[in-house]
Amino acid sequence: MRLEKAGGLYSGVTDDGAQSFVCRGERHVSVAGPVMAFNTDETHDGQWPIHYGYS
Repeated sequence: MRLEKAGGLYSGVTDDGAQSFVCRGERHVSVAGPVMAFNTDETHDGQWPIHYGYS
């Protein structure tokens, strides 16, 4: 995943495969391609979307 910081936002793109993360108390899965934006004040994590590693 590539991350860029601009002002109060982080933007990220999953380059290949998928990843799972929790933000605002909900689990999400990002796939390769779409741009995601996160407020820098909001806690979020990143992990593999399946139990045996990143896809």
